[in-house]
Amino acid sequence: ILRAPNNSEKKKDNSSSSRRAIRQAKKFQKYQKIWDLALQALKETDSEFATRCTEIAVTYGFQGSPHIDKQNCGPFYGFALGNFRNGTGGVCVECSTRVVAVVNTKNRIGRIDGRYPHWVDQYGNNERDPSSQHEHIDNTGNINDDAAEDTDDNTTTKASPERYSLIYYETGRNFAIPGPAIFSIPER
Repeated sequence: ILRAPNNSEKKKDNSSSSRRAIRQAKKFQKYQKIWDLALQALKETDSEFATRCTEIAVTYGFQGSPHIDKQNCGPFYGFALGNFRNGTGGVCVECSTRVVAVVNTKNRIGRIDGRYPHWVDQYGNNERDPSSQHEHIDNTGNINDDAAEDTDDNTTTKASPERYSLIYYETGRNFAIPGPAIFSIPER
């Protein structure tokens, strides 16, 4: 996790930074190019949020279980890259008790409220369960019933699929009352 530089990590006497702040500053300096490029991509989608983003999680091969982001003070943005199959590896989020949406974040940025249960959908050599009830939502908010069938010779491989992601979020300052779990409500 990369954290934006923070001047509030000073000791109470303001004489010097804490060890934690020094470690975070060194880590940020080492990976500042990734931070800068990641924010540049986010600014194309939401320049206002890019100014408030306090942390960016950089992941490789992440497959997590359903969870809620309790530290987030609002929605997050997710962006995934890699050679995994189109229609897989999106962010699943519970919109209600009976509705789970899959937001496609492959080669695009999607906005999700992580304060609702969410997880990364299957990707890799495992085929999607044909009985899956997930709706696939493209970046325009439309339901894409063909997402699981979508293939592209440039992203289909017999080698183990790789998935990288950037998760942009804000903690600690501007708490937003939870709204919808996804921000482009699909219409059939």
